[in-house]
Amino acid sequence: MTEVTWPALPALGATSKADLRALLRAEPKLILGVLVFIAAAVAARRGSRKAIRSQDFGTRLWDESSRQG
Repeated sequence: MTEVTWPALPALGATSKADLRALLRAEPKLILGVLVFIAAAVAARRGSRKAIRSQDFGTRLWDESSRQG
């Protein structure tokens, strides 16, 4: 297994396409995980755009199931 070292990511924590390409070059077996990450990122962006369009800034989106007694 090859050790992967990464430069510091931007303060926003954004993952760039170049970061994902570098990860896959270093560890090709991570392709499925990267695809899942991309799918989740796309879904999150679509959801945030929808909330911004409808000016829905008050809805809380976390799971309450673990907070019920």
